[in-house]
Amino acid sequence: MTDPTEPFDPPDATDAMIARLKAAGDDKTVNEAVALLDRLRAVRAFVQVEQLAEQIRRRNPGHVRARRLYGQALIESGRPTAAIDVLRVMRDDLPPDHPERAKAAGLIGRAFKEMFFDAGDDAALAGWALDHALTAYRIAYEHDPVANAWQGVNLLGLSAKAQEIGRKAPVDPAAIARDILAQVDALPEEQRGPWQSASAATAALALGDWEAAQERFKVFLTDKGASAFQIGSTLRELLRTWNIEGRSGGHDLVAALNVRMAQEPDGAADLSVDEVRAETARLSAADDQDKAGRFEAVLGNAGFQSYRWWKNGMERAQAVASVRDSVTGQRVGTAFLTTAAAFGLETPDDQLIVTNYHVVNAAGEFVDRNTRQRALKPDEAEVVFEAVDSTPYQVAEILWSSDNQRHDVTLLRLAERVPNVRPLRTNTQLPLRAEELGDGTVPRVYVIGYPGGRDLAFSFQDNELLDHEGPASGRPQIEGVCRVHYRAPTEGGSSGSPVFNYGSWEVIAVHHKGGRSGMPKLNGVVGEYGANEAISVACIADAIRKEAAVGSLAARG
Repeated sequence: MTDPTEPFDPPDATDAMIARLKAAGDDKTVNEAVALLDRLRAVRAFVQVEQLAEQIRRRNPGHVRARRLYGQALIESGRPTAAIDVLRVMRDDLPPDHPERAKAAGLIGRAFKEMFFDAGDDAALAGWALDHALTAYRIAYEHDPVANAWQGVNLLGLSAKAQEIGRKAPVDPAAIARDILAQVDALPEEQRGPWQSASAATAALALGDWEAAQERFKVFLTDKGASAFQIGSTLRELLRTWNIEGRSGGHDLVAALNVRMAQEPDGAADLSVDEVRAETARLSAADDQDKAGRFEAVLGNAGFQSYRWWKNGMERAQAVASVRDSVTGQRVGTAFLTTAAAFGLETPDDQLIVTNYHVVNAAGEFVDRNTRQRALKPDEAEVVFEAVDSTPYQVAEILWSSDNQRHDVTLLRLAERVPNVRPLRTNTQLPLRAEELGDGTVPRVYVIGYPGGRDLAFSFQDNELLDHEGPASGRPQIEGVCRVHYRAPTEGGSSGSPVFNYGSWEVIAVHHKGGRSGMPKLNGVVGEYGANEAISVACIADAIRKEAAVGSLAARG
């Protein structure tokens, strides 16, 4: 079995475990598969949780934990009614004192809670779902308030929500909050984990004690044992149930939670265009020392460093643009603004737009055999910096390009200057690989793009640098092309996204493709894996310089 402390690739690990189950399926293998389910849930890999739980249940239909996690995966994938069907059968099959029965009841409550929040203006559906969620959480919590504290936190939040919308709550939220605080405080410190800290913080928030809530959230956020799943669940609860951003100091807590998610090896902090704009405005208007001090209030000693890192990331997002079809407005890829000088080129304003060849090229040729997505010609494309405003910029000309068999990049000049956007800095130095660091550190990269053609989103999940073909030990397999492999998940629409190094938010590569499997490894290593691939800015700049030198020699000859 793999070391649970080691980084892992959820799709690859799941595929390997499913193969083992099909080959053997003995109790030992099933137990290891269930342990992997827990790891997958911790990193929010719910597609893989569902796939693996399905295979476990085929071999051991009565495996309670696998059934429960299967139900949870259905909820997370947006299928709450299917989850309710699975979980109700499981709950009713178990004796009253079985610990998994209460967990199943809590997840039934969670499924109905999702339906409540998704009901929109349908008051009848919302009320029905809310009542069922409250009933499920209440039964579980009252059966054993100490063991089922998380059900109590959800009961607390939904009871407060019921009062907020004018419905009668089945319990007194303040009484539940006091009970939760008493239960957590009665535990020895060594027995308090992330869930206990988050539960106590939420209870303090419910009682209106913001100072105490802030201190308790600080304990949660500085707990190195808090997983991406726990952080993400807490953030979702605060935003949806408690409307935390409408409270004084709430923005700082949300930002701190996003920072912690972004810096988790398996975290995923996704922000919409409106959220990026609002956060950038808040960070720009705030006094750095004051804002950093508020970050320290919830992130501890790392607050100032985290604040600077987050602020820099928000600023970089402004220079990332969507590439659209100028007729339909459909997003077809991503681009970013940098300087022409960074690639050895010249433009009147030193501005340069970078995207993929398979997004924009002179011929507008088909380059994706699977989707048959046609690249845009320059006169068909527009570039929009959505984190700034909705202004469309037309393309004046292609300055340089290299097809998708080599660098897969197109460098564009826009018809007019982009004002008030700082071009991204590039760095030709690639990060050291894990084996070169030699201290157990996992090097990381970050990607900003428009995944799936949706709004601007940060992609921070599982962004481990896997390998690259750069100096000193790289062995490029395509002459003049230096590829970079990493595990940050990207979708169609992310093509042309900048890939940043960790510390200083400098562009080291241009994302161009990826997949959950079938990517040949780099440097002549035999085998395939799930990875995303980018082309280093260094090799692109080098190709331009070499081409210019050849042109100069030809002109002199």
